[in-house]
Amino acid sequence: MNDKERRLHEMLDRVNAFGSAHAKEFPTGTIGHEMFGIVLQCSQEAIRQTTEHTSERRRGTAGAKLQARKTLFDVLGAIRRTAHAIALDSPGFERRFRLPAGNGGPRLFEAARSLQTAARESAAEFIAHGLPATFLDDLASRMDAFEHAMRESRQSRFARRSAKRGLNASLAAGFRAVRRLDAVVPNTLGADSKALAAWQRARRVARSPRSPRRGVESSRPLTSDPRCSADL
Repeated sequence: MNDKERRLHEMLDRVNAFGSAHAKEFPTGTIGHEMFGIVLQCSQEAIRQTTEHTSERRRGTAGAKLQARKTLFDVLGAIRRTAHAIALDSPGFERRFRLPAGNGGPRLFEAARSLQTAARESAAEFIAHGLPATFLDDLASRMDAFEHAMRESRQSRFARRSAKRGLNASLAAGFRAVRRLDAVVPNTLGADSKALAAWQRARRVARSPRSPRRGVESSRPLTSDPRCSADL
């Protein structure tokens, strides 16, 4: 969670505690009971989504992809270097062994396929110039590892984005329920000034220390989560 998300979630936790302390005033079947239930569910969902996001970040797929790319590039570089040596006797031979500029994974993988095909046709020449007899097998193995690392990286990136969207949706739905409770709670506990003061403390969203002059509560929805915000 970033700072704003953390402060919103802390508010939902306080609202949950308030609802538990005044559960008798909001019995089953009332809107108040329903809204406090939604706040609890959304708070729990926010924790789950945060845990998933953190877990995906700790998997370290980006580092694994970089390492797999480096090992693949090392083999491709040796093949390209050798192709230039062979081209001394066969001008133009090296043209089939070019590598793409930049760091794009898919482009590198396609180039590796092309080099693999070209090298297979002249494998004896490469071996004669000092590459190991297993160089094509080594290339295939590193291509497989790089393809797997790219796939894992894409899946991890998608999971992180999905968890982030779920977190924002849960916080937005929970905040929407709190806004409805802003009417329900005073209407139900209007004669209890002490309880109303506790409600105001609970539902207050702390200001960010980095921008103390700006309001932190916004009525603008983030996204809607059907698990938390159906027809609030």
